[in-house]
Amino acid sequence: MKELILVVLVAAQCSVTHAQTATCGEQRFDVIALVDGSGSIARADFQKIKNSLEMFPASLGLNGVDRRFGVAVFSSIVTVPIPLSSNVTALMSGIASLQQPKGGTNTALGLTRVIQEFEDYGIPENKQFIIVITDGRSNNMNATLAAAAQAKNMGISVFAVGVGSGPVASELAGIASDSSQVINIDNFDQLTQTIVGVIAMVCDDTDVYTDDGPCFGCILRNGIGYLRTSDCDKFLQCQLSLAYTVKQCPFGTYWDQSALTCNYIGKVNCPNDVCTAPTPPATYKTSGNCSQYYQCVNGVSHSRTCPEGQSYNAILGYCITDSDCKPEPPVPRKCHMTAILNEPCYYNWDVYGVTYKMPCPGGTAYDQSVCGCSTSVHTSCIPVCKPIVHIDFNSAEPGEYGNYGAVIQNGLAYFNGRSSIKIPRLANVDFRDRITIYTRYRAEFPSNTTQQAVVANGDCNEASTIAIVADGQSTEFTAQSVSRSPQTLTTSTSSTWKEVVYKLKSGTFSGKDGLQLDSTPFAGLLQVSQCAFQVGHGEGFNDFRGWVDYVIITLCDINLLSSTTPTAATATATTTTAATTRPKHTSQ
Repeated sequence: MKELILVVLVAAQCSVTHAQTATCGEQRFDVIALVDGSGSIARADFQKIKNSLEMFPASLGLNGVDRRFGVAVFSSIVTVPIPLSSNVTALMSGIASLQQPKGGTNTALGLTRVIQEFEDYGIPENKQFIIVITDGRSNNMNATLAAAAQAKNMGISVFAVGVGSGPVASELAGIASDSSQVINIDNFDQLTQTIVGVIAMVCDDTDVYTDDGPCFGCILRNGIGYLRTSDCDKFLQCQLSLAYTVKQCPFGTYWDQSALTCNYIGKVNCPNDVCTAPTPPATYKTSGNCSQYYQCVNGVSHSRTCPEGQSYNAILGYCITDSDCKPEPPVPRKCHMTAILNEPCYYNWDVYGVTYKMPCPGGTAYDQSVCGCSTSVHTSCIPVCKPIVHIDFNSAEPGEYGNYGAVIQNGLAYFNGRSSIKIPRLANVDFRDRITIYTRYRAEFPSNTTQQAVVANGDCNEASTIAIVADGQSTEFTAQSVSRSPQTLTTSTSSTWKEVVYKLKSGTFSGKDGLQLDSTPFAGLLQVSQCAFQVGHGEGFNDFRGWVDYVIITLCDINLLSSTTPTAATATATTTTAATTRPKHTSQ
């Protein structure tokens, strides 16, 4: 519906802004962003983290020793590449130069190192904040919670920003100083706007977000806080620099705090509705143009419009003849977002002179007339399902995997029984209860019934919790839950090339080879493996000997034919080529 749009896009007919004149007032504080740099984060997403970190020096009003900012990056190790400083130029340069170490997720080590940084270089008069940004669970939750408790006992305020489905809710809650300082977002595209909200809470001392401030109890979404007011058709938008704005919902809508949007009156239960008063008025007006008003019917407000050529008279309580009453033009307002030519699903967002390309939520597209993404435009941006790993051995795939002896030739990878390919970014990823793996393989000796790992996440002396295994003419699929013994499925076909799909979704575990399908119910969550995903190797199995055409790992359903995987005709040609032009064997 056109009238029901995202809250950040509501065209306010009237607003009053309250703000302190200086960014972050006169506060003294030190802030260190503790950033996850583990291998589970894609290179492009780590760049988005760096882009978001630029918000801090631009917005905190850094000033000598009174206010400083720094960055620590953790994985299996931890470094403080950007020590506490108020030099905005140096900070921006340091953020641009940040390197991703990859490896595991040792959050406890990161927290301990930041605590040490505060002990060595902190200033007693300054408040201290840690902003933890992570996309997964830590290697050792007990150690992480103990380190977080130490920080909080020292008076350090800790925020926990979890990205995607990897972080564990209980761990984020244990890291953060307060439930309001736990922030969950769907992806790294939302991080920049989230940082705005974190900065707002860091900047706040006594006014906006405290228990006696106007924004106490607000709900943060995309970096902005929202809260209902005593008027059904108004809400508070709590912003950066201790600012908050009283916003007016469009005519015919009330603020819906549960949905964080201005919703149709009939869908919002507002206890302060004028029509619920002991002696309600027959009609009344709060917003809208000259012809719009409300009528009380059985204790509920209903929107009404006078006939053409009439206007509503609030004193008389009914419509009167008025030839001058015409629809009012929208109130002009400053818009910090602009359209991108030929890209309706994105917009440019200007923040303190820095422009960020931002995506519209699914089901909306950018509409300049409302200064944001709306359902009122015809183009609807449906989120595209993108694999988290897509290896086809055809194109250059730098950083996607590490090759340990496999021979890449003619769009295939050949494994000689002593080689493997590692995908380190998938180490320590909590897939929860959803993952799909597409792969196409051919064993060199299909009559060999020893179990050979095609794709698995077992390594470093840990058993595989996810595995696709070749066993003669059969393919075996394994899934290990947190609380149950491993579940195994088997398919068997006479095809030389096995085109298989491993899927865990909606409580069902299934394995498919061509048209052969085996499935079983799956209860609970997948056991997290601290090890990298590998092709051609898996703990507890023999190493694979044969060819692999592609490996695709995703958390959502994709149209395999629309990807770069072979069509049926191509697959036939590839089979012939692989059979006649086997790559030379190479050792690891």
